[in-house]
Amino acid sequence: MCTNWLQRLCAAALPGGRTPDGAAGPELSVFHAPNKLFKLPADPARPVLMVGPGTGVAPFVGFVQHRARLAEAAAAEATAGQGGAGDTWLFFGCRHPAQDFLYKDELAALEAAGALRLTTAFSRVPGEPKVYVQDRMEAHAAELLNWLLERDAVLYVCGDGARMARDVKAKVAALLVQHRGMVQAEADALLVEWTAQGKYLQDIWS
Repeated sequence: MCTNWLQRLCAAALPGGRTPDGAAGPELSVFHAPNKLFKLPADPARPVLMVGPGTGVAPFVGFVQHRARLAEAAAAEATAGQGGAGDTWLFFGCRHPAQDFLYKDELAALEAAGALRLTTAFSRVPGEPKVYVQDRMEAHAAELLNWLLERDAVLYVCGDGARMARDVKAKVAALLVQHRGMVQAEADALLVEWTAQGKYLQDIWS
């Protein structure tokens, strides 16, 4: 997190910087603010949907790795479906896949192992239209809503709270209106209910 901010703050102290020899580097005040509600569901078989553009993907790597270990343990005990992990679907977005696709190798390995379904969105690829995670969610609207409404998946959103999280929530409400016949007030009320129930969880910053 904060990589661009830290880079600007510390640029002069980095190799090739202009800080005079012996000058003190910048001082940073750091604090830990845990989000105790942002955790996997108690039932490991419950499906999980995750939206984590940019650095928001970080906690989801741990989520998927944890569920992969549960599945491995269940398989080892020949009790698949009794303590194994449920389906896991990640929507990840970044500017350019060759520049800021965080945890690319880890996510590819988890996907190859069958522990993860990965849907990507890239917004700054030359010659291609800008695509954001909410665009991918709309493209998969029918299945996404099936996970949420029929399969009772938990939806997690992590990352930028100023725009991304707001846009994702608006997109979920819009999909409920467009594809499930709700009026806007009903969709908004359902999202409030899901938040209170721990079905729609956010870990966001601005």
